[in-house]
Amino acid sequence: MKKQLFVILLLALTVCTNANNPDSIFKQANTYYAENNYQQALELYEGLMNNYQSADLYYNCANTYYKLGYLAHAILYYERALKIDPQHKDAKVNLEFVNQQKIDRIEPITPFFLTQFIKNVGHQLHTNTWAILSVVLFMLTMVFVVVFIFSTNIVIRKMGFSIALISLVMFVITTCYAFSQKQYLENSNHAIVITGSVSVKSAPDNSGTELFLLHSGTKVEQLETLGDWCRVKIADGQQGWMQLSAIEPI
Repeated sequence: MKKQLFVILLLALTVCTNANNPDSIFKQANTYYAENNYQQALELYEGLMNNYQSADLYYNCANTYYKLGYLAHAILYYERALKIDPQHKDAKVNLEFVNQQKIDRIEPITPFFLTQFIKNVGHQLHTNTWAILSVVLFMLTMVFVVVFIFSTNIVIRKMGFSIALISLVMFVITTCYAFSQKQYLENSNHAIVITGSVSVKSAPDNSGTELFLLHSGTKVEQLETLGDWCRVKIADGQQGWMQLSAIEPI
């Protein structure tokens, strides 16, 4: 009898452990999604987000929101997936697809080509990867500085100096990218309009003049907040005040 009770308790403990395992919950949510049980899948995905974030989790959550007809939230979570992993190909493709379904058609200001190129290069790798490259290049620089200082062969000294100089330049570049990516992840001030429509006004007050109207799914940049209001800028450069409750930070 005691042996049977022990086995039952062991099985119960195993079930509870699996039920609280993030991987197990994620797989169950994926199963619900595959079976078209989108509401159940969404509940599990959102539950996981309380203690766990990943690009794939946000991506799957975005897909689920889209299936349920919540376009703005789908855009929000695709953006969050790309914030963690800028090279998430599926999130990129799906975000482009759902963006075509938005009401607002805003032509962005074309950035200077060099600025855009530098930004695109930075997004090729994750912050941690840039940081690792930075450390490796710093160590490489130190090694060839030592070679330059202590070698008695003039050819080796020249080679050591050249490689050390190149490594130093690359170290500075990768460090800048690692720092800028970290700042972007921690201090991103972009948000998505989640209400059906919202009036953007000239002042942080309901009596302010309406400048333009934004609809769900539109991406804005938060410039400053004042009480329940936020001054935002959209892709074409227009600015105005809108209520904070109408947007959700990425």
